[in-house]
Amino acid sequence: MQVEGSRNKIGYFLNLGYYGENGLEAVGDGTKYTRLNVRSNLDFQLTKTTKFSTNLFGSNAQRTVPWDYNDQDATFWAAAYKSAPDAMRPIYSNGMWGWYQPRDADVPNSVYKLAVAGSEKRTTTKMTSDFILEQDLHMLTKGLKFKANFSMDYTFVENKRGVNDMYHNSQRMWVRPDTGEIILEQPELGTGLDAIINPIYWEHQAGSVNTGATYRKLYYSMQMDYARNFGKHEVTALALFSRLKEASGSVFPIYREDWVFRLTYNYAMRYFFETNGAYNGSEKFGPDYRFAFFPSFSLGWMISEEKIVKNNLKFLDMLKLRASWGRVGDDAVVQPWQRFTDGRFLYKNQLDYGGNTLMGNIKPANTPYTYYTISRLGNPNISWETVEKRNLGIDYAFLGGAVAGSVDIFNDTRTDILVKGSDRAIASYFGTDAPYANLGKVSSHGYELELRLNHTFNNGIRAWLNTSMTHAVNKVKFRDDAPLKPDYQKGAGHAINQVYSYIDHGNLATWDDVIGSPVWTTGNDAKLPGDYNIVDFNGDGVIDADDRAPYQYSTMPQNTYNASIGAEWKGFDFSMFWQGAAMFDVNLCGIYDSGIRDDTFYTRPFYADGNTPYYLVEGSWRPDNPNAKFPRLGIEARDNGGKFSSWWVKDGTYLRLKSVQLGYTLPKKLTEKAGFRTIRAYVSGGNLLTICGLDYMDPEMPGVNQGYYPQQRTYEFGLNITF
Repeated sequence: MQVEGSRNKIGYFLNLGYYGENGLEAVGDGTKYTRLNVRSNLDFQLTKTTKFSTNLFGSNAQRTVPWDYNDQDATFWAAAYKSAPDAMRPIYSNGMWGWYQPRDADVPNSVYKLAVAGSEKRTTTKMTSDFILEQDLHMLTKGLKFKANFSMDYTFVENKRGVNDMYHNSQRMWVRPDTGEIILEQPELGTGLDAIINPIYWEHQAGSVNTGATYRKLYYSMQMDYARNFGKHEVTALALFSRLKEASGSVFPIYREDWVFRLTYNYAMRYFFETNGAYNGSEKFGPDYRFAFFPSFSLGWMISEEKIVKNNLKFLDMLKLRASWGRVGDDAVVQPWQRFTDGRFLYKNQLDYGGNTLMGNIKPANTPYTYYTISRLGNPNISWETVEKRNLGIDYAFLGGAVAGSVDIFNDTRTDILVKGSDRAIASYFGTDAPYANLGKVSSHGYELELRLNHTFNNGIRAWLNTSMTHAVNKVKFRDDAPLKPDYQKGAGHAINQVYSYIDHGNLATWDDVIGSPVWTTGNDAKLPGDYNIVDFNGDGVIDADDRAPYQYSTMPQNTYNASIGAEWKGFDFSMFWQGAAMFDVNLCGIYDSGIRDDTFYTRPFYADGNTPYYLVEGSWRPDNPNAKFPRLGIEARDNGGKFSSWWVKDGTYLRLKSVQLGYTLPKKLTEKAGFRTIRAYVSGGNLLTICGLDYMDPEMPGVNQGYYPQQRTYEFGLNITF
């Protein structure tokens, strides 16, 4: 709900919103999410030249989750992917929960875990405030303005409010399929009586503040703006100073300071020039490298404003050429959610405190003198990563705006990329990980295409299409690889996130193939017909880690696409949004945070006594199916091929219908009679269709280690009323 207006030199805007969604887990209280948002903006016209604004926002969000639930915990989802349907019954007819005695950890009963997990309400309260002062300084010189901004943001989290069972375990049972014997998880008490069936003792918990999640942010800025025309000459300028201080929990605050300027000029809206400069400072670097200057320049030529073009090409609405060059600095050493805990103070040695000094053979050997040790070496020369960006572009429009779009060609060179000490080529006798260093270099290039079509037909139907495509290719130029490492296994010379894999050459179809194949350094005795025929890439006669080679694309799409399509007619409106990606790979092997790949239930049949995707069974190698998509069935791990084989590297190309919406706006004659300005009803859907070669999983999945929360298909019905 939204209200806005103005009165007595005071403008106001009020917005109130509520959102609620149920999760897919329906056992017990299940999972839920609700959020209430309130925004209030006030503008005070203090004088003819002075305006003061306050923008206040607050939200209260509540998640209902199993007690003490970890967002990274896949336990509740694991059974949907891992547990075979005949492993156990979730709950038996006698009321006792099911349990898979042979491998409980790998074949979980998610229904049980949800039912006895309790319920926790986690409340996140956010408050943001902006105070803005704007002063027109035309009394000093025409076109000059001043603006100051002061902002404070806070986030508070309360968790562990609800009920739990204090981690008591309910009795569970498993029925042996071969004998029918009932095996209880908790043994008898020794008195001839079974252990209590359901020792669940629910207790209410008042909740507590999660101090580690408390977030504070302070930001303030001052800027001067200048804009003025001198005949056909238009000049604008900006000077900005800003500071940022933010912290989470009990960590030391993060500081950032920026000094920015911009100057633009155009003559008769025909020739354009712009220059920018940023003097950025970050506390992540040492005193000698804390600040750095990053300039940029651009030129433009509006060809369509030339007289010869305007007089002779009447169909041409706009044609502009652009060229730009610039440098941009990056101090994001780690991912944004890690910025408070990781990648800080890399310019200093990190010390650990603990342990006692040893004094020879005296007794006791441990003295009362505690010492410090260096746990991570610092590098005082750590500095900004820098990207040099070059761009050429064309903007166009013709036939009265019926056709418009742009074409851009770009080339970027990123230098001084931080390389982790553990990833550097340092001799093992160095004794510890080397310090971080600005050593990496990556180049990238590509193009962007945009096309917009807009047309109104004689019958009143207006239709439009907005499409865009980006093609981007990158290559690592330097990564501090070991000098003696084979070129095909180095990071340099290949794309970021390049897939490295054993290369398969079909199956070992016969025993002759098995005996004549290169020796596997691990698991060679378990080779059978139907296994992978791994290529001895380096030709040394054995299959080992040195035979892993770059395979196909990286996991980052080279091509991305999107398209918005819509139409309007007599109050009806229709729109849909498509997105897609191509020229990238999806690896069905698990990928851990360390980068190591491993077998999963997607790649190993009956993994850990668990479930098996149907495609593995249907497409497995058999003597009567020699051209199978997948190797033979088996419960053992295939150490060389199973974890990294190109069998499991699949084309990730997809096209997804992200959203569709159909709406109708009532005629004004009807709504105004009822006292409303507009009334619009609509129905929409999200994630309705995906076209992809991966029929068994989502191409945008974050990983396959333990399953993932699936993309949800959603439907919405709404009513927009404007008073």
